[in-house]
Amino acid sequence: MSTKATSVLALFFGGLLALCPGNVICQKQVTYVQVVRQATPTISLASSATLIPYATAVILTAKLSGRGATPSGAVAFYDGTTQLGTGTLSSTGEATFSTSGLGIGSHSITAFYGGEENYFPVTSVALVLSVVASPPAMILTPSLLSITTSQGLGLTVVVSAGNGHPVPTGTVALAGGGYVSPATALSNGSATFSIPGGSLAAGRIQLTATYTPDSFSSATYSSSTAAIFVTVIAPSHPGYFMLSNSGSITVNSGAVSGNTSTISVTPSAGFEGVVSLSCSVTSSLINPAHPPTCTLGPGGSSSSSATIAGNSVVTTTLTVQTTAPASLAHFPLKGLFLEGGSATLACLLLFWVPTQRRGRRGMFAFSLFLIILVCSGTLGCGGSFTLRAGNGPSNSGTTPGAYIVGVAGTSGATTVTTTVNLTVK
Repeated sequence: MSTKATSVLALFFGGLLALCPGNVICQKQVTYVQVVRQATPTISLASSATLIPYATAVILTAKLSGRGATPSGAVAFYDGTTQLGTGTLSSTGEATFSTSGLGIGSHSITAFYGGEENYFPVTSVALVLSVVASPPAMILTPSLLSITTSQGLGLTVVVSAGNGHPVPTGTVALAGGGYVSPATALSNGSATFSIPGGSLAAGRIQLTATYTPDSFSSATYSSSTAAIFVTVIAPSHPGYFMLSNSGSITVNSGAVSGNTSTISVTPSAGFEGVVSLSCSVTSSLINPAHPPTCTLGPGGSSSSSATIAGNSVVTTTLTVQTTAPASLAHFPLKGLFLEGGSATLACLLLFWVPTQRRGRRGMFAFSLFLIILVCSGTLGCGGSFTLRAGNGPSNSGTTPGAYIVGVAGTSGATTVTTTVNLTVK
């Protein structure tokens, strides 16, 4: 009997041992599971500027990359812990966000990626941005672009940083062509100027407005300037003006009523501008006591001004001041003495001699007293006497007589005058 040999083939599949008889092919299906782990992407953050004027837009860009597929999804941008907004990653792994709402100061900006099936979440390194005060926009709008030298000009200045931003506060000043305005406070972001005729020199004039922020806007806005050009023409026949008054003045010394006259400035032939007025008092009297003085307008000064616009007549009040005589005060008898007048009564008393009940010695003493009283003060018999206060000098007031009050008006190289007759009684 023969014996048939059997061979055994040992096969290993996936870690399992299988025994197969000889000349038999053994097969076993093995399932493999592939595990894919998430990766951490790289992220970088950039800005279009790091020093940013207030209210100016800045663009933030986040860029992500990985070893495998390009990261997808959204990126959130933060200012500290405050989210500014989001951007969607493009096919190249970039996300952008633009903002102009950053306040004055330093800002720590970061970009945060929330991750997806292939990548873990990641946050960028902080990027520091500085926002500084910026000059706001200024728009100058004149009422006319061409005027004559005698015409006035209106001009409006608007200061703005655009919609969504605080309205600037502070002051605006205007200058150019020989004209300088006072600082004018902004009202709801604008200021209006009225330049009187005659204030601008002839030629192409640049008017410059300068904005200065106040304490409320200085942390947001810086100073700013803007300019505009106007043409000022010198006419071949410039206008002129005339001065007139309401009549002469007649007053008693020291009077405080009836001592005024109205001065009128009347434009002609299109004159516009500022007329400077002044007054003075003259007299033909020689060294008058307490001479009169004059003032113009309510300010109590001998100078004033009138601004002529259009065809309007401008008036001001001329006031004359005089000095009243000092009144004699009432003094007791002991404060008075006889001086320089008729002493008839004293002389009569001197020669009156009591004949009864008076001795010779008493009569002599009485007579001597009267002689001293009459003669001290350069008095004599037959003169006159007056009584006055023992110490204070007398005041006769403004010397009566005729005076002339002159009023002069000057605009540029032109001076016009008018006179008012003054009579002091």
